[in-house]
Amino acid sequence: MRRFTLKLFLLLNAFLPTSAFADELRPAYLSIHETKPDEFSVLWKVPAAGDKRLGLYLHLPDTCVPKAEPVRFGFAIRHDAGLHRQGMLSQAFALRPLAQ
Repeated sequence: MRRFTLKLFLLLNAFLPTSAFADELRPAYLSIHETKPDEFSVLWKVPAAGDKRLGLYLHLPDTCVPKAEPVRFGFAIRHDAGLHRQGMLSQAFALRPLAQ
């Protein structure tokens, strides 16, 4: 009787719906467009849930010279930047949390 009960329990558990747990995926978005030679428009969109924003911030390379203040709309930021003669070749964009 015990074996039958155990088999019945295992069989029912296999077919009963269970709740699934998964990590939430909210990717960030970085878009870089050359508007003129050595001038770029950089769009950085940060994932958010409601009014909570992911704490990642984009830092442009030191060779970038801002043309204007970054434009903020919602959880997106647009930078218009020019570059020194070095251009973007082998330059790094850094993503850092707010604490750094």
